[in-house]
Amino acid sequence: MADADGHEGAGFARGATTLMEVLDEARDSGFGGSFDVTSADAVRCLECGCSSPVRLFGVSRVHRLEGASDAADELIVVEVTCPGCGRGGTLILGYGPAASAIDAEVVIALTLGWPGGT
Repeated sequence: MADADGHEGAGFARGATTLMEVLDEARDSGFGGSFDVTSADAVRCLECGCSSPVRLFGVSRVHRLEGASDAADELIVVEVTCPGCGRGGTLILGYGPAASAIDAEVVIALTLGWPGGT
């Protein structure tokens, strides 16, 4: 899949407009697991319980969402693969001015050097 700049591979997803639609689309694409942030440099797979450095996670796609009534309600849903068990799933992070410092650091770490990333 090519991103908006024509890069092949991982890219920004288009089409889904709500968080539930994004999560359903991710699940249907093999990313049905869940992940959460344990620190600014670690993410935990909720399937196997493994906590790994952010830099070890493969990013497949990024979905950017804004609130329907407030565009400042900004979320990123990142489709990632666990380096421990290989399970694909989603990691939901805040971004923009209202994001926590930890979420902002994880977004940067996940997307640094990634096509279309920071």
